[in-house]
Amino acid sequence: KMIAVIGGNKNRILLPSVSHIVVIALIPHISRIKEAENLLSHTDFTYTEISASLCFCSLSHFISIFKKYTGITPKEFRMSHKYF
Repeated sequence: KMIAVIGGNKNRILLPSVSHIVVIALIPHISRIKEAENLLSHTDFTYTEISASLCFCSLSHFISIFKKYTGITPKEFRMSHKYF
C-alpha cells in the first residue's frame, strides 16, 4: 500500500516496510540514462530540457549520474554520438 508521493520528486514513492519506510525509485537511473543517450544523440534538446524531462532534480544531478553510469559527461557523449 502506497503511503505518499514525495513532493516535487515524481519518480519516488514511499512504501511501508516491516520496521521502517523504504524509498523506492520507480524509474531506475540506468533506464533514464539510456533515454538520455537517445535524446542526446537524436535531438537538439538542451541538457536542462533532457534533465527535466527525465525527472532529475537538477542539471548537476543529471550530469553526475550520467557520468557515473557512462564514464563521460552528457556534453562529451553528445559530441561523439550526434546523429542529426
